[in-house]
Amino acid sequence: MNTRKPYIKRHADGTLWAKGSMANGVMEGYWKWFRKDGTLMRSGHFSNGKQVGEWVTFDAKGKVYKRATMKAGKGAQLKAVSERKVCSRGHVFYKSSACP
Repeated sequence: MNTRKPYIKRHADGTLWAKGSMANGVMEGYWKWFRKDGTLMRSGHFSNGKQVGEWVTFDAKGKVYKRATMKAGKGAQLKAVSERKVCSRGHVFYKSSACP
C-alpha cells in the first residue's frame, strides 16, 4: 500500500528546512526546501523517490534563479534518512555525521 505521510525536517536551530511527504520510505509528491531565514530555496516533485517534472531554485530574495526539468528515470532516488544525520548538497542527500 502506498500511503503518503507528511514529513518535516528542521535545521539544527529548529527552523524549517524541508517539507514534503514520504511513501514507502521514499520522497513522494511536492517538496520544498527553505533557508534558515525562512525563505524558499528550492521546490519540486518526486515520484517514487525520484525527481520529476519542473524544479525551481530561488535566490535569497525569493526570485526564480533557475528552472530545471527532470525527465522520468533520470532523477536520483532519495530515501528516508535518520534525523540529525542529513545534510544537503545539490539534489542528493548524504547520510553522515557531518556534511561532506
